[in-house]
Amino acid sequence: MTLAQAEVKPYVAASYIHTDNLFRLSDRADPNAVIGSGDRSDNYRRLEAGVDMNAQASRQKFNLQAGVNQTRFERFNFLDNGGGSGRAVWDGEIGSAWRGRAGYEYARSLSAFEVLSGGKNIRTDRRGFGELDYRIFPSWRIRAGADNYDVKNSLTTRQTLDNRTVSRAIGLHYVNAAEDYLGVQSKSTDGSYPNPENINGVSVDNGYDETENGLVMDWRPAGHSRLRARASYTERHYAQLPARDYKGPTARLIYDWNLSEKTLANAVVWRELTIADDLSASYVLSKGINLGPKWSATPKVTLRAGLGHEIREYRGDPRLILTALNQRSDRLNAATFSADYLPSPKIQMGLGYETGRRTSTQALSDYRYRNVSGNLRVEF
Repeated sequence: MTLAQAEVKPYVAASYIHTDNLFRLSDRADPNAVIGSGDRSDNYRRLEAGVDMNAQASRQKFNLQAGVNQTRFERFNFLDNGGGSGRAVWDGEIGSAWRGRAGYEYARSLSAFEVLSGGKNIRTDRRGFGELDYRIFPSWRIRAGADNYDVKNSLTTRQTLDNRTVSRAIGLHYVNAAEDYLGVQSKSTDGSYPNPENINGVSVDNGYDETENGLVMDWRPAGHSRLRARASYTERHYAQLPARDYKGPTARLIYDWNLSEKTLANAVVWRELTIADDLSASYVLSKGINLGPKWSATPKVTLRAGLGHEIREYRGDPRLILTALNQRSDRLNAATFSADYLPSPKIQMGLGYETGRRTSTQALSDYRYRNVSGNLRVEF
């Protein structure tokens, strides 16, 4: 097989970030007691090198990405770390009736800032996935897919969060000439946690089985807009402490709108079960909305913004059953602004600002933060 088209882009990148609340501590918390310092802020820099490659042979497309990075903190240098990521994806057609997509992803990085006060935890994520379409009639296809996702943590106190999820899905879609589709999908997931969680002397297995049955859609109602949606009835069952099981609707809707050649607006609305941000092996019912306008002011200058609101209900926490703990609920609001400048096609410079706030029904789990960043990326 001869590669008709191949593009290889080695790159280097550097970024510098200032944050006024690195560990996302509450205003009411004593930082000296929690992190051993009266100053919550820090500056850190990241250096990265990698390569992006795209290749095509006939109707087969390949994408390879790999990078390594090094992060250094000025004040809390015990968090200094090296990380990396990789991705390999095949997307192609087999004959006239089959189309597939398969890939593997790897990432090694520092855990979320909210849990860093417990020590440096390096999280390793591995994911393998595959998807196959079969066109049974010109306007109908069957889609089947599988996904294997594995998470491991380096810090001993965080290894109860190590988990593996294996998902399988099958769907039937009606497809038009533009490849828009509307269909039904059934998905099952097995979640396993190899290290039980100890709560007041009780060993808790957080493994679960989950099913989702519902509708899926990817539709372009007009040339300047695109709507992607999933609406399902979801059931999650735990082998232990079934009182935390979940039955109810879940959904995600994504809308892209090209207001003009230079302006794009994006909106995402969701109600989903998700992992509790490296804080617990339990699930969170997340409900939220994100808005993200983008404006290409000139061929060299692009401005972006983001506004987000999320409500997180910690319904799956086993401590709700084994202790007198009240259910925790958080509200998160965040805003981001960035400007990118391309002095040449292979050089990108950027400035960014981010601010966020979390309120919580759990004591000392509220926080505010502000980040300012600058970055540079050079391709060869």
